[in-house]
Formats: sequence, C-alpha cells, structure tokens
Amino acid sequence: MKRKKQTLAILLIALAFIAIGCEEKEPEKEAFKLNIGDTYEGGKIAYIFQVGENRYVEGETHGLIAASNDQCTDIEWGCSGIYIGETSTELGKGYDNTCGIVQKCTERNAAYLCDTLCLNGFFDWFLPSLEELHLLYTNREAIGGFSDTVYWSSSESSINDQYAWIMNFYSKENDNKAKNTKCYVRAIRYF
Repeated sequence: MKRKKQTLAILLIALAFIAIGCEEKEPEKEAFKLNIGDTYEGGKIAYIFQVGENRYVEGETHGLIAASNDQCTDIEWGCSGIYIGETSTELGKGYDNTCGIVQKCTERNAAYLCDTLCLNGFFDWFLPSLEELHLLYTNREAIGGFSDTVYWSSSESSINDQYAWIMNFYSKENDNKAKNTKCYVRAIRYF
C-alpha cells in the first residue's frame, strides 16, 4: 500500500511537470510602428493622429494616408456660385466636406475626382480639408511627389460662395481662390 502511494505521488508530480511544460504561451507581439512617409494601405502615411485630435482613438494608431502622386494638375474646385455650406477647415473633416460637395454639386470637379478614385485597391479617397492639406505640406518631404504649386482643399470659403481654400506649396500660404481656378489635387484617406 505504501508503495502504491509513492508511485501515485511520483506519477502526480510527473503529470504536473508535463502539464506545466505543455502550457501554451502566447507569442510575444512585436510592436509594429508606423511612421510618416511609410508606404501603407494604398499610399504614404502623411500624419498620425495625436491625443485630443478628432479621430484619435486611445491605444490604436490612426491617421492620414496621402496618395503617392497628384491626381490632377488642372482641375477646378467647381460649383462656382453654389454655396455648399457646412464645410470645415479642421483636421478630420475632409471626408465630410467631400461628401457634401459631391451631394450638392454635379460637376466633375476636384472633390468628385477624389470621391470616385480607386487607387491601389482603396475606394475611400477624398479631398483634404485645409488643415489636412497643411499637414501634407508640413510632411511633404517624407510623403514625396508634391510640386511647388497650389493645391485645392475641400474647405469652402465662408466669406464668398465663389471661393474655396487653397494651400500654396511654394510659399506656404493659405488663401481663398475662385472656385473656377485650375489647381492641383492630392487625394487622402483615413486609416
């Protein structure tokens, strides 16, 4: 009887060691760090949202992706004389601006070009807001492919329905331009 207890004890200890050795461990996750200028999801990372900004999500990485090249070099903002209304210059508002422009204006304009763009398997491109366009300017070297010229934003002027906001990539100036002026377009998307 004593021998059976010893054998049972040894057997239980052996099983415990086997169970511990077979314990499945989760593989360590290697941190995947995204940087401005990295090729990612159809273009180049143009900006990573920071704490307190519109579209920031704690514990997740989100931001702007810019198309690697300009979509057009001579297109009008369009809708001259039509007040789109409710467009914003703020970060995180370019998509909403683009949707508003496309809904109220039937012209094949800068917003339409971005809204209908299929690039590298992605269909959710849009014309950047003025603040988003400014971030493209700030990170233009890392993104690449920009010209020293004027780019359209999706932000309509609040002063006059004949004008919309542009950013001059040569002088770094923001200004209102007549909507029938032909400028460059660089589409972006959120990730």
